[in-house]
Amino acid sequence: MPINPAIAPVNNTDSSARIAFRIGGGTHFMPAGQIRYVSLVQGIPRVALENELLSVNERLGSIEKRLPAGRFLRISRSTLVNLNWVQAFKPRSHGDQTIFLPDGVELVVSRTRRRAFLAALKLKIADESEPASS
Repeated sequence: MPINPAIAPVNNTDSSARIAFRIGGGTHFMPAGQIRYVSLVQGIPRVALENELLSVNERLGSIEKRLPAGRFLRISRSTLVNLNWVQAFKPRSHGDQTIFLPDGVELVVSRTRRRAFLAALKLKIADESEPASS
């Protein structure tokens, strides 16, 4: 029995990987680098490309496992982002962050995932409980 490419494992370290998604009644392949983010909208995963937003027939966790590690990061319970598309970010209230993408899209990094986000960008953050050194 052939393996369904939509659920076949992908080499998560390959940044040029093509990712298969179940869309409608078929399977569509997209280069990982063209995926800007994946977000749940009313419980349905939407894959954001440069000029389109595609609804896919899969769970967000399943998509996350197949995306290249180190390039994609879960920034909240409902959103994965391609770190190569992050143009800027700024802190918000209560420890979360806003990410800005080149097309004007703003995504929120939850406070529980902030450290992982900054670590993925290789940024150091001061622990709020430590006094600032002079």
